Amino acid sequence: MMLQIVRSAGRWLSKDVSEDHALLAGFMVTLYPMVRDEDLDAFKTVMNKNGLNPSDFKWPVNEKAVHPTCEPEKFQQRSAMFAEVLESRHAM
Repeated sequence: MMLQIVRSAGRWLSKDVSEDHALLAGFMVTLYPMVRDEDLDAFKTVMNKNGLNPSDFKWPVNEKAVHPTCEPEKFQQRSAMFAEVLESRHAM
């Protein structure tokens, strides 16, 4: 999991963002979609205590990523996570 976070952060760094933003993006895209709803507050608290504010992160949007029964925002987040995973596998 840590390798995926580091790879994701590295891809964000190549998009010319700050190291803090790249690290936040790595955590958000890799971990956030997997956090259970009841654990989201704890996740956000831990991130904030470490200087990373999850509300500062803007999710990549893919208009083609829609699902008839899933909440649109959560589906977009999960789609972004899976896109990062696929992108990292192709980079290997």
